[in-house]
Amino acid sequence: MKTIHRLEIVVAESDYDCATGLLALEVPFGWEEQSLPTGETRFRVHCEQKDFLERLSGKEVNKRAVENFIKSGAFDSLKGTRKQFMIIYVQIMDQVAQNKKNSLAGQMSLFDIVDDEQKKEFEVTLPDVGEYQKETMLAFEKEVLGVYISGHPLEEYEEKWRKSISATTLDFQLDEETGRTKVRDGSREIIGGMITSKTIKYTKKNQTMAFITVEDLLGTVEVVIFPQSYEKSQQYLQEDSKVFVRGRVSEEDDNASKLICEEVIPFEMTKKELWIQYADKQSYLLDEQNLFRMLAESEGEDQVVIFCKAERAVKRLPKNTNIQVEPGILSRLTNYFGEDCIKVIEKPIEMKG
Repeated sequence: MKTIHRLEIVVAESDYDCATGLLALEVPFGWEEQSLPTGETRFRVHCEQKDFLERLSGKEVNKRAVENFIKSGAFDSLKGTRKQFMIIYVQIMDQVAQNKKNSLAGQMSLFDIVDDEQKKEFEVTLPDVGEYQKETMLAFEKEVLGVYISGHPLEEYEEKWRKSISATTLDFQLDEETGRTKVRDGSREIIGGMITSKTIKYTKKNQTMAFITVEDLLGTVEVVIFPQSYEKSQQYLQEDSKVFVRGRVSEEDDNASKLICEEVIPFEMTKKELWIQYADKQSYLLDEQNLFRMLAESEGEDQVVIFCKAERAVKRLPKNTNIQVEPGILSRLTNYFGEDCIKVIEKPIEMKG
């Protein structure tokens, strides 16, 4: 008895004709369509994994089309991962194409003369390679569909993001009732998100400036980076980089407001505090010099804070003991003190001026 799988594919309105064209290639068990409020269409395709590839392996559809189905998550309901499918689909399609050639030429293959039990030995098996990292899967979805389907790259940074921003991209959009944005002209704000596009321009003095689009969990906003700020921040302005931007609001008549950049701060460069717990003050005093030697192995802007549990006392170490909180020193300190005695606290970005 055949196992029939249902695949779900969500495509943008602009990709509707392409999607229906692919599915019209005699998908054996048909499909259903559902129009979504966003203008997108959800297709529910009924098929077997290999049978679907057999139908798509004709001259009308190339391997790139099948690759895009995999990247978009269309095969997620099948037994296997996207990474596994990406590795084997070329082999399957080549095998199907060769079988068709043999059939047209009236030739028989070894596969045609063995029994059903022996045929299993010739089946393509899924390699044990696991799944792509979440961000890779999301990047594939955006590449193929233009939108994220299974999540958003900022979701794992949401707590850090909300702690540092003073406004979301939604606050820069026009309110239909008031005709104005929530943020006001000239106000200083901090936004955070991913850089999704960048356009370089040159002033009359041949100085470089940029326009970037920053996307957060709610939408997008345009950021204008004039030459002086661009010179300081250009190394952080790569597409897909996660950054905070501090700047001034520029209101636009009948349009969304923009942010005039004053500073760009990558997510990984926000300040942190490293808290180290001792049982009591006496334990700390006995270990103080040894601790200072360990901290001297790192230099940075992150402050170290001592917490003495018995007295519930807090001591902030001087700036000359500041470190850079990174995996290396965290590993050494955790091995020495124990995981329960080490804690990293993200500090919100300060609003200047």
